[in-house]
Amino acid sequence: MEQKKAKKWFLGCLCSVILILGLCVAVTVIVDPYFHYHGPVKAFSYRLREERYTNPGIIKNFDYNAAIIGTSMVKNFKTSQMDTLFGVSSVKTPIPGAMYGDMHDLLEIAFTKKEVPSLVLLSLDLDRLVKSYTSKNDELVPYYLYDDNLFNDVQYVLNKEILVRDVFTDIVRTIKKTPTMSLDEYSSFDEKTGKEAILSEYTRLDTIEAMKKLTDGEKELAKENISYNILPFIEKYSNTKFIFFVPPYSMIYWDKEYRKGELLAQLEVKEDIVKTLLQYPNVEVYCFNEKKEWITNLDYYIDDIHYNAAISEEILQYIADGEYRITNENLEEHLLRENEFYLNFPYDNLLGE
Repeated sequence: MEQKKAKKWFLGCLCSVILILGLCVAVTVIVDPYFHYHGPVKAFSYRLREERYTNPGIIKNFDYNAAIIGTSMVKNFKTSQMDTLFGVSSVKTPIPGAMYGDMHDLLEIAFTKKEVPSLVLLSLDLDRLVKSYTSKNDELVPYYLYDDNLFNDVQYVLNKEILVRDVFTDIVRTIKKTPTMSLDEYSSFDEKTGKEAILSEYTRLDTIEAMKKLTDGEKELAKENISYNILPFIEKYSNTKFIFFVPPYSMIYWDKEYRKGELLAQLEVKEDIVKTLLQYPNVEVYCFNEKKEWITNLDYYIDDIHYNAAISEEILQYIADGEYRITNENLEEHLLRENEFYLNFPYDNLLGE
């Protein structure tokens, strides 16, 4: 008799555990806070967060025909502005600290969709170019959300942190009738800008190193990086327009590169990669290194590279208007002006020294 009771109790406990786990799985799949299985459900209110968790779901399951993909340089871009300016329906997937390998992962998902995007806007971050093509900033990246392997989805559907932090939060937001966060708001920031904020995080080198040229090895790294992570998509999807923009880093960033002796090498690698990209008719390249009223005005920046929402808005407008576009015809003149400006800029004056 006691054995039967124990067996009955064990089976009851087992069924209860299975039922609870099944309920957790069902709720997570239905709400799907990171859009792994489906796009946003209108009945729910979503809080978009954790870019490396959310980006693959956006790229895979949202409805769009244009995508903004890049590093934190695109965090303050607005898809609503993109849609109006370019006549598209767009998504935004910023990847803070991204390497080109990280961008490749999202491009690969985007171009496996039944209808591939007709327009892709990407940031062309110079300091990421001279890296191995396999380089990724993959710290804490949930790669189980980047594939279609159902077996590793257990890390998603039975993840206590996701259940409590995300699923329940979205349910509470829905009960409170809080509107779903828009893609304009997603990943955006509004932090203190200005010289004081920037210099509080900047340690300036006491000495100025001799200016280095780009080595053959570095040229090869940059070439491999682009050839593996970017060019295959450009070549295969000739009906898709790819727009690249070189972000306007502040002169504090260029002061750092100047003092390390690496400024010229960065401009040289940009020249090589831009020349490569301009070989393709479905590519446009824009560069804001000559936008002096931005890069010399530290009131636009929260640190040496991150500009505010106003600059992000103007970048999209300039691209739509075709301004600051680099072509085969104007590239050499642009490079001469750029080198002259950055190599001879009075950096001490900017820092008040």
